[in-house]
Amino acid sequence: MTDVGTTGRPVVRMPAELAAGPSVRVEQVPGIGFRQMSVVGDLTTDEAPALRQILSTVLTLYPRVVLDCARLRIPKSVLLSVFCTAHERAGGWPLSRLALYGLDEGSARWYRDAGLADRVPYRAGMAEAVAALDERPAVLRRGRLLLPPTLVPDARETVEGCWSDWSLPGDVAIRAALVAAELGLGAVEAGSVRARLAVEWRPGAVGLALTERLPAAGPVGPLTAVALDELAESWSSHPHQYGRRTIATIPL
Repeated sequence: MTDVGTTGRPVVRMPAELAAGPSVRVEQVPGIGFRQMSVVGDLTTDEAPALRQILSTVLTLYPRVVLDCARLRIPKSVLLSVFCTAHERAGGWPLSRLALYGLDEGSARWYRDAGLADRVPYRAGMAEAVAALDERPAVLRRGRLLLPPTLVPDARETVEGCWSDWSLPGDVAIRAALVAAELGLGAVEAGSVRARLAVEWRPGAVGLALTERLPAAGPVGPLTAVALDELAESWSSHPHQYGRRTIATIPL
């Protein structure tokens, strides 16, 4: 549904309810300076990707969201990571801001123990969750889908955006951008049809991970290996269900 805003441009109006599948849905209510949403139903493994896509899209349109999980049932605690990945794919803090409340006691404990609350905060109630939108998370993370022919410049641009938005130290950011570009170049040379880059700033280090979709997962090329040896404190590359994943860490 669309309407015309004060600028004369079409404004997309989100429906009050979005279905991620037969068992889980997202309800939303506009708030003052934020958007309040509820996830309702049973979250299954099959429906998690659709929920992630819905939340990522909503966060792109409405960058400040608090999510009520009181009516959500989660048979597998690992599915709680869907909230973090949705947030990161929408740009991550400060471009998108998400906070949760209302999880059952067991899920809330697992969420904190797994370190997910360091990426997307969890609070006991709505008021506390709204306040958490303006608190910088302990771990900042941003993800981006990369596609040829702009895979390499897009990888570098992603790190440059983190440099600006997170106030990364200049020398670390430059090294991270070079690592991202080298990983992207290696993906192109290997024939990757798509890749997903994740950039993470946690206390003491900046990490980059590139997951490539490849027909066969071989080792990174020798020039990429030499560049990573020079630029990163540590790095590793291993087969992944989609092809290959390479991870590099740069100390602060």
